[in-house]
Amino acid sequence: MEMAAEERVGEAWGAALAALRERLAPRFSRAEPRRRVRAYLAGLVGTATRKNGWQLAEDAGEARPYGMQRLLASARWDADGVRDDLRAFVVERLGDAAGVLIVDETGFLKQGAKSAGVARQYSGTAGRIENCQVGAFLAYAAPGGCAFLDRALYSGFAYRYHDTGPLWDKLLAGRSARLVTTCDAPGWWIRFAYHNSDVAMMKHAVLEFCGVRPVRVTRFTRVRRSDDGERHEWLARMRAL
Repeated sequence: MEMAAEERVGEAWGAALAALRERLAPRFSRAEPRRRVRAYLAGLVGTATRKNGWQLAEDAGEARPYGMQRLLASARWDADGVRDDLRAFVVERLGDAAGVLIVDETGFLKQGAKSAGVARQYSGTAGRIENCQVGAFLAYAAPGGCAFLDRALYSGFAYRYHDTGPLWDKLLAGRSARLVTTCDAPGWWIRFAYHNSDVAMMKHAVLEFCGVRPVRVTRFTRVRRSDDGERHEWLARMRAL
């Protein structure tokens, strides 16, 4: 399986996959999932038209999808550790002073009930309550490129709609949050012209929607015109929180 993975994606990608295997190996306690995740990653950058369990298994030369499905569904490995490795890799390759983090909620309409987090819930994609997945995704964008870093807040983890009626259970009740925002405009302009829409969306439509209270807000304004003294003061305030 390992040699086939390198052969399928070519010499350059094969070398990159080998380096990635070494980096991720400590996150997998058993050899079998370590081998399979390499084949899985090769399939993601390969020529399969759809990146589902069946086609990724076929791309790896397997007759059935059960191994790929088991890797994602029940194999024991450190998912949070892999996320941290991804974040470190992105910083190494794309880190830039002009880089920004982007949080976006996206809905995926579904026909069945087998996908993770699928439920009847409001989808901004459809503009109504539909059978769908809803995820909040964190991405990093910089002049050198962009990459996804994390995902969370899908139904069943942070909230769950009732089977009948428009109400929902707030599954993150009892937790609190600190929302930190930055902008180039002065604070009075954000309040006057935009009615604090940046804070309102994240605080009310995401965090409080899932039961997170209280949500305290710290905002740093006029960032582009700030000097070193102001930025050091902001960092000191963050460390003191």
